[in-house]
Amino acid sequence: MSPITSPDDVIAALARGELGWAALEGLPESDWLEFKGEPYRLQEPYARLALAQDTACFANAAGGVLVIGVRTERDANTNADSASEIRPIDFDLLDLQRMQDIIAQYVHPLPAGLTLQR
Repeated sequence: MSPITSPDDVIAALARGELGWAALEGLPESDWLEFKGEPYRLQEPYARLALAQDTACFANAAGGVLVIGVRTERDANTNADSASEIRPIDFDLLDLQRMQDIIAQYVHPLPAGLTLQR
């Protein structure tokens, strides 16, 4: 398995299923990669704003991937958060249409190429 060095690598690893999840372990967050241990609690205003902020950060950079269901731990040597545990989530908790609507409400212009996937 080749090292993960880009958003496309992350997407390909996740598409491989369990083998892909293993490839994420120890991978540090970066300007193009963010992990969330659990779904955004979209009923809470702060969570809707956090989703919009995370999306806008990627849009203002060169793009990126947000992976929900991965817990992180801070590495004492690098001071970076790295993937430490895969946390399987119930896909019913991911309301992709609502997430898309929230992003469209708060992020202008809507980022080109925005894709939400399970």
